[in-house]
Amino acid sequence: MLEPSGLEVLQFSNNLQVIYQPLPKEVVVADVWIGAGSAMENDRAEGVAHLLEHMIFKGTPRLAPGMFDRLIEDQGGVTNAATSYDYTHFFVATGREQFQPCLEALAHILLEASLCPVELEGERQVVLAEINQVLDNPGALSWQHFNEQLYPHHPYGRSVLGTAEQVQDHSNQDLQRFHRSHYQPDKVTIVIAGGIEKSQCLYHVQKAFEAFPSPLDSALLLPSASQGLTPASLGFKPQRSELELPYLDQSNLLLGWSTPAITDHLLDICGLEILSVVLSGGRSSRLVQILREQRAVVQEIDSALELRKAASRFTITAWLEEPYLPMVEALILHELKRLRQEPLSDREVERAKRLLLNDITFSLETPLQVANLYGFYTILQDPYIPLQYPRQIQQLTPRDLQEIAERYFTEDYVVTIVRPS
Repeated sequence: MLEPSGLEVLQFSNNLQVIYQPLPKEVVVADVWIGAGSAMENDRAEGVAHLLEHMIFKGTPRLAPGMFDRLIEDQGGVTNAATSYDYTHFFVATGREQFQPCLEALAHILLEASLCPVELEGERQVVLAEINQVLDNPGALSWQHFNEQLYPHHPYGRSVLGTAEQVQDHSNQDLQRFHRSHYQPDKVTIVIAGGIEKSQCLYHVQKAFEAFPSPLDSALLLPSASQGLTPASLGFKPQRSELELPYLDQSNLLLGWSTPAITDHLLDICGLEILSVVLSGGRSSRLVQILREQRAVVQEIDSALELRKAASRFTITAWLEEPYLPMVEALILHELKRLRQEPLSDREVERAKRLLLNDITFSLETPLQVANLYGFYTILQDPYIPLQYPRQIQQLTPRDLQEIAERYFTEDYVVTIVRPS
């Protein structure tokens, strides 16, 4: 389990935030988190954040396309990036002795990306191919339709990739505007985790990230699609939809509930995590036992809490044969009703807590996992949240969990049923 020993959250004079976590490892990770994902896009800019992530790797005035990847590889390091709704992040992982040149190279491409129009055309085709892959994937299409139901008036309901039509229209100027609007020190957090001294770490970070792109005039800043929105304004309402898709062997049942953002609701979030384990964590969990082991009416059953900045979601998904759809939905709702009406047994709660806490521990075995955790929770609210999880989880009682179930597992839920065409 994470311990706060050595963890420091520091801020430079330009508001650039650095999270430093020393670890007894030879590896050092630099993970740069930017609070600018697809939720920051307005209706005319869908897919810009993701396309920009691709273009960051396509060279600078001093680095030709492909040279950054070669430099990191020659140093024995690895690098990658990802775009989601609330963030984009870029990381390098390398040995301690190679940390400085790798960090400087990462800062260079992030702050001085050329965003060359010629390279844009090639990368546009790569993103369009990704979009086409989604359109050919019935599972991905099911989730996209489900998201649109859960978040009908919020960017969370859109694809991070954007639509093919909009990606075709994005110009070099669109990318530059997004870059200069959001790749600024007050929106950037750099997480350093691994075997490096604090003074050395801060020196290298300050040197590498001293020259951000010139900010846009405030009148030209891109409007944030998510600015000022609260969970209550996301447009969530109970509804049902059905669709038929080709290339499916079985039907897919998706149920979703709107749950709170982590801000001011950490205890509820921890409770929902425990309840997710109670429902589908392993063979002896409730839904797995009833639906798969005893009745054999589903091939797979899973529940999950997905945390997001504006509003999270709790989902239950099942793969099954079409005739069992009504029965399986009814049995799922029955188990949720039991959670609302009957306190869990102490044994069931202790099992769920043990599995959840062990899962957290197993997911933090490398500096990269630690850096990813701190960066993610910084975007949501606070890097210290992971350190609070064990205490919050342990203090929850069966009665607390029943109240949390009553609060969130209501009859106001979204259903998507996907059948083979």
